[in-house]
Amino acid sequence: MQNLISVGARKFGIIGVPPVGCCPSQRLSANGECVKDLNDQAEAFFSTMNTLMRNLSSENKDIKYSLGNAYAITRKVIDNPQKFNFIDVKNACCGNGALNAESFALAQLSFARIVKTCSGISTPQAASKMVAFKLYTGEPEYASPINFSQLAEAY
Repeated sequence: MQNLISVGARKFGIIGVPPVGCCPSQRLSANGECVKDLNDQAEAFFSTMNTLMRNLSSENKDIKYSLGNAYAITRKVIDNPQKFNFIDVKNACCGNGALNAESFALAQLSFARIVKTCSGISTPQAASKMVAFKLYTGEPEYASPINFSQLAEAY
């Protein structure tokens, strides 16, 4: 970050890591449950970036940043998919075997509201749009200290 600042960077948009331990391919080895260690690492990355950016912005008053909490957004969808108008967040959409995640057939999913991962890892379009919207216009729970819209307008 210091190298970027030294060459003139003053705005930073950073998105944390989602709960990768909840991807169908990872949940295969955890009896269908999310892999806690991977999710703990994702949360630790966000916490570290949050501290780093707070320190950098206090040392450099002209620094503006938005830190997006992809973990929090994605976790809310995983924990309550119906609230967000999603049908299935547990299974990959087009693989085979348990959780459709033992082998993958890469195919396009025609129903954007069926949130399933076609590679066992990736996020489909409907979920990506929702995350992007929450990062761009959302409240501090999802993007802080300002959201990405405010960052784009900041001088």
